[in-house]
Amino acid sequence: MNQPNSLEGICKEINNGLEISNGNLNRTDFIENTIKTADTHLLKNTEISWIDEKEKRLINWLWMIIDSNRTYQNLTIYLDFQLPYISKLEILNHKANNDQGIRTIINDDIYQTYGLLQKPQSITEMHELILKFLDFILIPTNYKRELIDKLKIKWGEVSNFEKFTWLDINNLEQHIWALDYIDNYRKNEYLYKTTPGLRPTSTERYYEYFISCIDSWQTTNDTKELFLIKIKKAWNQKKHRDKLDGKKPCSFNLSQATKDQLDYLSKRSSKHKNEIIEELINTKHQQVNNIYNDI
Repeated sequence: MNQPNSLEGICKEINNGLEISNGNLNRTDFIENTIKTADTHLLKNTEISWIDEKEKRLINWLWMIIDSNRTYQNLTIYLDFQLPYISKLEILNHKANNDQGIRTIINDDIYQTYGLLQKPQSITEMHELILKFLDFILIPTNYKRELIDKLKIKWGEVSNFEKFTWLDINNLEQHIWALDYIDNYRKNEYLYKTTPGLRPTSTERYYEYFISCIDSWQTTNDTKELFLIKIKKAWNQKKHRDKLDGKKPCSFNLSQATKDQLDYLSKRSSKHKNEIIEELINTKHQQVNNIYNDI
């Protein structure tokens, strides 16, 4: 059965359900209990308004850590705060009524339990799944507020790290290479808990995805900075090797005067000496070639 995708559709489904139940369900009691349960478990819009869909880096980070941890308990461990004791009396309308009931609640994989989308391909889909995670955790709002507070503190630490200027937002080749580098690094080091979701398909999303991999890495900013220095150095080495592809080293002597002239040309044109020599040879070769073609 397909889930309704609009508020009007949801209301229609609820009313249809009430009509079908008719004699087995007191409509007034159901509505009152639903409102009571919502008040107990749902945060107010003002409390989640900071999770703004327009803040792409925030949404990517939140989805990355939620997707990697999946349960309320795992998320509290990631955020490094003590899991609160939740009394069974504080849990309303939960099917578990045994000693393991509370453990079941905090260990629920929300997306599997409720059959939700698990591989979002856009910021909008990620945003919706983040809010559903917060809505569907069957714990009282005071614990959800504590979770929100911890997320805000963590995001403050994460968002203050700005070391991505070397990454070209329009260079898809660089993004793919960087993610391959991360995957290889992850095999030997703890970079993130699980391979997060599917790789994106657009250049912009690749750029965002790389940053969210670094953002969600549970380590110090100093460690992140050292890693990015290492990956930047590796990227520059790759570019240098690519430039040398198909080239042969040459060794020849120049007079001091000619060397000084070469240094001058290199400085004035902001080009490497080998580039200057290649240009001069290509120009002279073309001139000689034209002369012989005219004969």
